[in-house]
Amino acid sequence: MSGNHEKIHQAEKVTDVIVDGFNGAQRALSTCWVNGYGVLTDPSRVQSDLHRAKQEIDKALAAMRNFRAWPTHEDYGG
Repeated sequence: MSGNHEKIHQAEKVTDVIVDGFNGAQRALSTCWVNGYGVLTDPSRVQSDLHRAKQEIDKALAAMRNFRAWPTHEDYGG
């Protein structure tokens, strides 16, 4: 595999981790029920969902922070 292809492949693997974290955070934050008085119906569930979303976001951010070899336009043959 050429250097450019390897660089793109590594970026693809990191992108998968980032997208997984992004999607996981979205899923965790998909529901937040409030009753007719404007109060959370299940505060412990919301807290749990927020913690799960934060873990997913932290995972994605760590992957971005630790990867610096993003392909350039030239790496794609441009």
